Amino acid sequence: MGAVCMLSKAISPIKGIQQSDLERWRQAGYAAVNKLVVELKDQIEGKDVEEISNLLREEGKKLTAALFEQMINSLGKEELQAKTHPCPECNKTLRSSSNMRRTIDTQHGRIALQRPYFYCKPCHRGSYPFDEKLGIAPTYKQYDLQKPAAKLLAEVPFERASQLFKELTGNEMSDHAMHDLADNLSEASDIIRVLPSRKMVEATIEKNSNGKVWRPIVVVSADGAHLPTRPEAAKRSGKRGPGEWREAKGFRIYLVGQERITQIMSWHEIADEKEFGEALQFAATLIPVDRVRIALVADGAPWIWNHLKKSFPTGKEILDYYHCSEHIHKVAEIQYAGDDNQQVLWNLSSEFQLANCFPKAI
Repeated sequence: MGAVCMLSKAISPIKGIQQSDLERWRQAGYAAVNKLVVELKDQIEGKDVEEISNLLREEGKKLTAALFEQMINSLGKEELQAKTHPCPECNKTLRSSSNMRRTIDTQHGRIALQRPYFYCKPCHRGSYPFDEKLGIAPTYKQYDLQKPAAKLLAEVPFERASQLFKELTGNEMSDHAMHDLADNLSEASDIIRVLPSRKMVEATIEKNSNGKVWRPIVVVSADGAHLPTRPEAAKRSGKRGPGEWREAKGFRIYLVGQERITQIMSWHEIADEKEFGEALQFAATLIPVDRVRIALVADGAPWIWNHLKKSFPTGKEILDYYHCSEHIHKVAEIQYAGDDNQQVLWNLSSEFQLANCFPKAI
């Protein structure tokens, strides 16, 4: 009860929020705290600090959910009370006959909503002004859950992401939901959204230059790899079509320092050569090439070098270490034909020198 009283004192009226709204928030908080205390009094016996903390994290959502629901209703009260709404397409005045109910999942638990729905028959389009005003996601899981889930998806497989999501947030998101989220993100993402702005790139370079006189080294590396792919089924339970191998192309751009490397940007996608080239050329516009030294690192594929040199004409070409080292023995065979001992000695000497000088080559 005391915590809710402190919260209510901290609330100050803002535009659109009336004293009657604040009173509803308080009453919702009081009721939720009273109910929570009754439910918890028999659950904490014999538990240690960690167990009580986990219990409060889960049960405490009932309190924040009660406040959350009242707050969003206050912020969207005009839309909740609206009986008419203009069609977004033809501007025709629409009337709502009844409110539509839905539930949404947030970091504060499940929230029930009931708001007016407007449908335009000529345009075949429906709208929920309340949802648009509050920025409510059309999917069941809201954006405050989708954002941390997306970060996990970038690091681990769907099933593991689902497990970690539950452990870290206390909220559920199945591996199927993770898969759907990844699909939606891939469809909505383009290279402009994926890559940082030039201003962010310049700030990263400036931060890691540490006031040194020499221009920092920016490495642009690129490669391709064949991956097995299969088309999605029409339905989740349906059969997928025959698979095929397709090449994923990509590049990574990073700063090289004395003790560490700092990533600037990366882009990887199943794409053809033209799409790869367009993406790399756009990335090149984000790099202040007059303020850095460019090193181009790749294998021996001509298509990669063509695009690297076209996008970064001043870059210094460097064959990557592994592709260089795996061909040393071929040079030895040609140089010391018929002398196995000399070939072995030359191989060992060359590999040792390569391993020590390669980091300085750029």
